[in-house]
Amino acid sequence: MKTKKLLLLFISSVYTLLAQDKVLDSAYTKYFGYEREVPYLHLNKTSFVKGEEIWFKAYVLNTNTQKLHKATSNLYCSIYDDKGAFKKTKLIYLNDGVGNGSFKVDSTFAGNNFYIKASTNYMQNFEENQSFIQKIKIINDNLTKESNTSNQTKYDLQVLPEGGHLLANSRNSVGIILKDNNGNTPEIEKGQIVDSKNEVIKEFTLNRFGMVKVPVYINLEEDYKAEIKLRNGEKITAKFPIKNNRGVSLAFENISSNMTKVIVSTNKETIDELVDRKYYVLIHNTNSFLRRDIEFKENLLTYSLFISKKLFKPGTNIVTLFTDDDQPIAERVFFNYQKSLFDNVAINLNEGKDSVSLNVKSLNNLGEYKLSASVLPYDTKAYKPYQNIYSKFLLAPYIKGSIKKGDYFFTDINRKKLWELDLLLLTQGWSKYSWYNIFNNPPVERFDFERGIKVKGTFNMTGLGNDVDVFIRSGQNKLFTSRKLKDNKFEFDNLFIKENSKVYISYSNEKGKFKYPNLYVQPSQIINKGGIKIPEQRDEIETRDEGQDLAALLTETEEVLNEIEVKGKLKFNHTPLIGDRARGYKVSEDYSEHQALFSFLRSIGLDILTNPETVRIRRSRQRAFSLRNNPADEGVAARSGPGDFGVNMTKARAFDATADQREILESKTRVFLDNQDITLDPTRLLNLRHTKLGEYDEIFITDVFDLRIYLYTKDRVQTENYVNAFYEYKVPIGFHVQKEYYQPKYLNTNSESFKRFGAVHWEPNIYLDENNKEHSITFPKLKQESVRVFIEGISKEGKLISLEKVFKIDRKNN
Repeated sequence: MKTKKLLLLFISSVYTLLAQDKVLDSAYTKYFGYEREVPYLHLNKTSFVKGEEIWFKAYVLNTNTQKLHKATSNLYCSIYDDKGAFKKTKLIYLNDGVGNGSFKVDSTFAGNNFYIKASTNYMQNFEENQSFIQKIKIINDNLTKESNTSNQTKYDLQVLPEGGHLLANSRNSVGIILKDNNGNTPEIEKGQIVDSKNEVIKEFTLNRFGMVKVPVYINLEEDYKAEIKLRNGEKITAKFPIKNNRGVSLAFENISSNMTKVIVSTNKETIDELVDRKYYVLIHNTNSFLRRDIEFKENLLTYSLFISKKLFKPGTNIVTLFTDDDQPIAERVFFNYQKSLFDNVAINLNEGKDSVSLNVKSLNNLGEYKLSASVLPYDTKAYKPYQNIYSKFLLAPYIKGSIKKGDYFFTDINRKKLWELDLLLLTQGWSKYSWYNIFNNPPVERFDFERGIKVKGTFNMTGLGNDVDVFIRSGQNKLFTSRKLKDNKFEFDNLFIKENSKVYISYSNEKGKFKYPNLYVQPSQIINKGGIKIPEQRDEIETRDEGQDLAALLTETEEVLNEIEVKGKLKFNHTPLIGDRARGYKVSEDYSEHQALFSFLRSIGLDILTNPETVRIRRSRQRAFSLRNNPADEGVAARSGPGDFGVNMTKARAFDATADQREILESKTRVFLDNQDITLDPTRLLNLRHTKLGEYDEIFITDVFDLRIYLYTKDRVQTENYVNAFYEYKVPIGFHVQKEYYQPKYLNTNSESFKRFGAVHWEPNIYLDENNKEHSITFPKLKQESVRVFIEGISKEGKLISLEKVFKIDRKNN
C-alpha cells in the first residue's frame, strides 16, 4: 500500500476555507463567524450585609480577537434570588469593553442567597450560554442556620473516559473524580479499579481536587468499577461506563513543553473495515483550526501524531476525531499554555499618617492596561468568587461545566499545575459546542447587536412625507438631535440616555416650528427577565461564629442624604479650555422660554444667518469685539471683571489695528456643545435654531484668533416648556449612572466582624499607558494591620492580569 503524506494545514482565520472538506469548513465558518461576547465581573466582594453596596467592574471579551470588545456598549447586570427568579437589572455602559456599576443592598434583598448575572441581548442569538453568574451572600443572623441545615455528607464518584467513550479490547485512559455534596475532596485511604472477579487491576490516589487519570486495558469480557476507601472507613464505588465493542478512541498527551501527542486507537474487531479509510483530527478553538489526516492500515491499531504546540492558538483548544464522512466520534479539551496570555503589574505600598497609598505600576512601559482593585481586611471571608478573569476568559467559553478555584492553575504556573489542569479538562468531556448545532443550527440574529439606546416609533399621521424632521431632546441627557421621517417611521440609535430619565419627541413644520406629534414609540431595549440556571458550585459550610454581631457591623443600613441650598456670589460651573479673551453668561433658572438662543447671540454682537439647510455664525463687522457688559436680556448675568480668564473684555479693549481686526473677522467660527465640537456636525448645528435660551446653564464666547462659542446645557431641561409641542417618553431602561465609591459607615473597623466581612476600598478605574505608567490608590488605614488586594484586568493586547497581594500596615499611627 502506498504511503500518503499526512496533511498539515494551519488556518489563522475562520473566514479561510480548507479545500479538502467544504462541508465542515463552511459550517464551522458560518457558526463561529460572529463576534461573540464573553462578560466578566470583578466584584469588590461576594458577601454583604444590608446597607452595603455591591460594587463591580465589567470586562467584555471578543472571542474572535481575544481582546476587549470595542463595539459592545450595552451590558445588562441583573440580580436573581436563590430560586433563579429575576429581581432587578441595571444597564451598564461599556466604553472600549469596560464599565462599572453597583447595586445597593437594600430591603429588596430579603434572603440569604442571590445571584448576579452579566449578559448582553446579542448573546441570546447563540446556543452556548456565556453569561457571567456569581453567587452573592447576604449575611445576617439566619446564615448559620441555613448553612448547616444539611449535615449528612454525600459523595459523587464518576469514571469519565478520555475522548468520551470506552473501547473494548483496547487501552483506554479514564478520568476518575470524587467530590462530596459541598464540592470538597474527602480524604481517601486508597483507590483501586477492580474487575467482575473483584481482582485489583489498578491502584490510584486522588490529587487535591479529587481527580486522577488512569490508563487501563478494557477487556471485552469483563466489567469494571472504581472503588475508593475513605479515611473514615466509608467505601464508595462507581461502575465504568458501557464499553463499545467496535470503534475508534482518542487520547491526548502533553509530552513536553513544546510538543503534544494525539493518539488514535482501534481494536482488532474494527480495523478490517477501516483499512484505506481516512479519518481526521481537527484541533480548533472557535476561530482557528488545524487538521491532520489518519489513514488506517492493515494490522496497525494505534496511530500517534506528534504536533508542535507552536501550531496551536494559545489558551484552550479542542481536539475532535472525525470519520471520513464528517461524523465527530470523540473529543477532548486541552490547554496550550503560553506566556503571551498573561501579564503583570507591580504594586508598592506607601504609608501616610492616617492613610495608605498603593501604587500600581506597569512593568512594560509601552503597555496599556485596564484594571480594578478590591482592598479587603487580611482575614476576609467575604471574597469567594466562583472564577477569576483567567478562568472566565481562558476556560469557561469552551467547557460545559464550571471551574472551581480556577486562579490556582494560573498562579505560579509550573508543570504540576499544568498537568492538574489537563486532568481537569479531561474530566469535562466534550466541549461546550455541539457539532450537531455547528452542522445544522447556525446562529440566527434574532436579537440586535446593541450600541447605546435605540428610540424608534411610528407617526399615526397622514400627509407628512419623507422630508419632515423628527426631533428628540433631553436636557438631562445633553441630547438634542434629529432624523428624517421615512414612511411615517423614525429611529434614533446610539443614544446615551440615563436610567429613570425621559426624552421628548417632536417634528417641525415647513416654517421650522415644533409641532406635537401623534405617534407610537416601540420599546427596543429588551430586558431579559427569564430565570437562570443555578450554578452547580457549592460553598463550604460556614462556622457558627461567622454570623455573630453582623447586625452591628454598620452604624446604619440606609444612608439618607438631605438636600442643601447654597447661596452666594455668581459662580460658574464650567471652565472651558479657551484663550485669554472671553466672556461668560449664566442663565437664571426662571428665565423665559420664549427667547431663542440665536436671538440672544445676536444681541451680544454676532451675525447669524440661517436658512433651512445652513447656519452661518460670524462676528458683526460693526460690533466686532463690542460684546456687551450688561445684555438687555433680563435673566442673563454677564461674567466680567479682572478675574475673567486674565483679561476683561470691554469696548475699550477692542483692537485698534485694522489688519488685526480683518484677520480676526475672516477667521473660522467654532461651536462647542457640552465640550463637544459640533462645528462640522450639520444636524446638531442646525438643531440649535430651535433651542431656547432657557435650556442653557452657561454660555462662553472667546475671540482669540477665531470665534468660539461654548454652550453648556442644563442638567435637566424644564420639560413644561415643551408640553404643547413634544411627546414625552420614558425609556424602559437607561444607562446606570456610575457612582464614586464611598466607605460604608462601619461601627468598629477593629472588630472581628469587620475583619471577616467588611471592605476597606474599591478602585474600579485603574488605567495605565505610556503616559500614565502609575496609578495611586489611597484609602484610610481603618485600624488594619494587614490588607489583601485583589487586582483583575486586561491589557490592550488581550493579556490577562489577576493577582492577590498582602500588605502589612504600620499601626503606630493607626
